Amino acid sequence: MPLPLTPLRMDSPLLRRLVGQLAGLAQDAVSGAVAEVGVYRQLSAELAGPELNATALSHLLTFLAVAEQGREAGPGDLAAIMVSAGRRAEERIPLSDVLDAYLTGARVVWQAVIAAAGPQDRADVDSFVAHLLAFLHRTTVAITATYVRVHATVSSVERDARHALCTALLAGQDAGNLAAQAEFALVRSYSVVTLTVAGVPSRPGNTGELASARRRVRQAHDLVERRHGGEHRLVAFDGHSGVLLLPAADSVSPEALVRDLAAAFALPVTAALAPAAEVEAIPAAFELAREIYELARALDRPAGLYRLSDLMVEYQITRPGPARDALEAVLGPLREHPHLLETLRVNMRYGLDRQAAAKALGLHANTYSYRLRRIAEVTGLDATDAADARVLASAMLASSTRRNPQGRNTAEPRS
Repeated sequence: MPLPLTPLRMDSPLLRRLVGQLAGLAQDAVSGAVAEVGVYRQLSAELAGPELNATALSHLLTFLAVAEQGREAGPGDLAAIMVSAGRRAEERIPLSDVLDAYLTGARVVWQAVIAAAGPQDRADVDSFVAHLLAFLHRTTVAITATYVRVHATVSSVERDARHALCTALLAGQDAGNLAAQAEFALVRSYSVVTLTVAGVPSRPGNTGELASARRRVRQAHDLVERRHGGEHRLVAFDGHSGVLLLPAADSVSPEALVRDLAAAFALPVTAALAPAAEVEAIPAAFELAREIYELARALDRPAGLYRLSDLMVEYQITRPGPARDALEAVLGPLREHPHLLETLRVNMRYGLDRQAAAKALGLHANTYSYRLRRIAEVTGLDATDAADARVLASAMLASSTRRNPQGRNTAEPRS
């Protein structure tokens, strides 16, 4: 464990010289930090001048008071330092820059001590070093803990505000006030991505599932904000399903974003993209993205991102209208023969490969051929004829989205 601290002799020649120039030393510490740490060079004169100088002087006085008493700094001594760390968190200055600036200022002070010391001051220098290291130890821990706590609170509030903004945009509501509250600058147009994570419940049923969902929410936000830059992007995600609003001029491809999400979750992610739409047209784009997602899911497509161009024919065939009704009617006579419907579905998948189709159904090839003849007798369409097969395939497709019991998308964000 560290050796006990002995009181710093404030009446020593070295300390008297330092105390006499304390205000200037605080300013030098701030100037050194501002020159060394890029983000501090970008601060307004109001913050970089009087406030930081006053803060540095307060820290120096606290250090000397604690050192004079020969003890380590406690929570009461560090209150002002913690308030300052909280302000930097609220201002979104990165923690690494906050610590860099603080420790740079401490180096400036240390260099001033060395410059002012002579051979006769060796004992006072050693004592000063011991107190400085102890003080930096306690203050670094306090700064980090305070920053992380405040940053988490600020981030939570900000994410809630952005979630509300995203939900309002999807619903076609006036989002001006919400954008201002979230400190979010809307761009002219957005692409809409709906996504769902496979293998997890839509509503957590126990503490473990809830914790996992929260972890995925955090991972999604962290990935969008840190790896892909969260500026102008909006996320509404509950750990199972959600929506991303991506700027039309985004430098990151939606495919890459969906792949990264799947990798972060270690679970398959199915997503659908509606092309860029101006803010007022986001609800229509959202509906299109949901329809594309529902279609990919109803067709049992593998995980990944789907665009309308990937499912153009399927999308058109499944649109409501007299043609779809007529196609669905083609399969009407088969509704009372589920085994024939299953045979037709497998036939559509394997086409001319009768052996593979029969094997998939667990049937002898002759039995499979018999079922195909029965389908032709019941419907009047021969699955082995190219023209009839196209009609039957279209009928199966038109029917799949209407009758799939899980075909409805659950990607709409919940408030």
